[in-house]
Amino acid sequence: MGRVFKWIAAVLSSLALVGCMTPAVVKNADPAFAEKALSLQPVRDRSRVYFLAGHYLPVSTVWGPVDGQYPMDVYVNSTQVGSLNADNVLVFDLPSGTYEVSWMIRSEDIIDKKAQRVSKSLRMSNGDVFVLQADYDHGPSATFGLIGAAISPPKTYVSESRKSLKGKTVVLPQSCPETLCLK
Repeated sequence: MGRVFKWIAAVLSSLALVGCMTPAVVKNADPAFAEKALSLQPVRDRSRVYFLAGHYLPVSTVWGPVDGQYPMDVYVNSTQVGSLNADNVLVFDLPSGTYEVSWMIRSEDIIDKKAQRVSKSLRMSNGDVFVLQADYDHGPSATFGLIGAAISPPKTYVSESRKSLKGKTVVLPQSCPETLCLK
């Protein structure tokens, strides 16, 4: 019975959001790079970051984790590095250093536009591998709509992921400046 409610919640959440989201235009990696990247092997002269869709947080507390089906833009130190959809994993390399990583949902919904980006600070060294996911917390807006969003807007969080990359399409940064992302 619980699985049925979880499935219904996921379908209803997806259907409610499908009409108001713009899919991200992505740059697919070539097959050789994708296969190598999905092995999660460290790269000696840089840090590698994998970024994928996470969960809807309010739903997870009631029905268990519900995967996010939202397209998004990813930021490093407030600079957009790329975009991805729910079936993608964005892979990019950074030099050693400390970075603030965040994301924003791609949506025309008035409540989603009020979302606050909560960044995650990462200290990276050469050879590090970070698998990060984008979690979306609707907060009070999930129940009270615009009134709830006015009290406490939705928030976008970055957390370390334990989700599988299996079945994900590897995409590359579309807009990361060469001063930030390594080629």
